[in-house]
Amino acid sequence: MKTSYAYYPGCSALKSATELDLAARKVMDKLGITWNTLDQAACCGSRECGGLKVVDEPFAMANNSRTLAMAEEMGATTVLNVCSTCQLELEGDNTRLKNKPSLLKSVNGILDKIDLHYNGSLDVKNLLYVLIDDLGVDVIKKAVARPLKGFKFAPFYGCHL
Repeated sequence: MKTSYAYYPGCSALKSATELDLAARKVMDKLGITWNTLDQAACCGSRECGGLKVVDEPFAMANNSRTLAMAEEMGATTVLNVCSTCQLELEGDNTRLKNKPSLLKSVNGILDKIDLHYNGSLDVKNLLYVLIDDLGVDVIKKAVARPLKGFKFAPFYGCHL
């Protein structure tokens, strides 16, 4: 089965780190990754973004389930994100939903009110995992137009990856 991606930029990549969204889109285009943007998805509700999970965990779970349901509805097999915090939140909620049928049923009771349903069929992956695990280093090497030999880098992937 071919992987189909629903791109979830998250609120940081659309507001305070727009260069992240721009770079991700350019990389995905260059490498031939096709995706549909989840442009109606809400913030993942992390502590870094206002702490929705601290204030109302059931609502935060329903909110992220809405994002997952929208991705599933568009035919995606994977939610692709670029923020390590979004990865933590969405993957965590997705795992809980897959492992607790009663929770999935409860969340779907909420989603039914907005004509959505989540079956629990998705994976959630950060773009870095997609690049390495789904595409592979050889594909990336072939796409390099200007090698950066001689440069020293100190990348920061975020503490949640």
